[in-house]
Amino acid sequence: MKLTKITQTGRTSTIEVSDDLFTTKPSAKLVAQAVRVILTNQRKARAKTKTRAQVVRTKAKWYRQKGTGNARHGSKNAPLFVGGGVAHGPTGKESYRLGLSKKQRKLALRSALTLSKDALIVSDLPLTLRKTKDAAKFIKLLTPEKDQARVLLVVGHDEIKTKLAFRNLPNVLIETPEKLNTYQVAIAEKICFASDAVKKLAERLKV
Repeated sequence: MKLTKITQTGRTSTIEVSDDLFTTKPSAKLVAQAVRVILTNQRKARAKTKTRAQVVRTKAKWYRQKGTGNARHGSKNAPLFVGGGVAHGPTGKESYRLGLSKKQRKLALRSALTLSKDALIVSDLPLTLRKTKDAAKFIKLLTPEKDQARVLLVVGHDEIKTKLAFRNLPNVLIETPEKLNTYQVAIAEKICFASDAVKKLAERLKV
């Protein structure tokens, strides 16, 4: 398949990329499932309640066992009373992790790339790019029709110094082809690959 390649001066051409990046039958349902799994796996168990044994309160019997006409109670730590412990509440140790098979993850990422193929572009970031203002000009070149568009840059590890120029720009995410996931592709409005990143991603998604 051919993708548009753009230079730093705005000149465009085409480049042939591997068909392993795409699928002939993209599955929007699988993309949605992969996004759900990725977001859910970021969830941490923060809620926690105290049991009746953990409540700091007197353990003394509330009133005598017989003769009051009321029900029998031991202490006010019971979940029945306001301020008492909570029965079967969250402990802070819950796991909300979901899973996808390796085959599903590959197909979901390929489906996301296929559904977003109109937003894909190839451009090699110059190693001389060091300043944020130069990075902002490059992003503006990618998205001339919209300000503050969500841009995903997929580059290799060798361009770490170039990445520093983009880190202060809002709505710009930089990722390596080894760690690229379906959610990042799904939310991006423009996706820019470096030439070597395209090859590495194609090797990763090879069927």
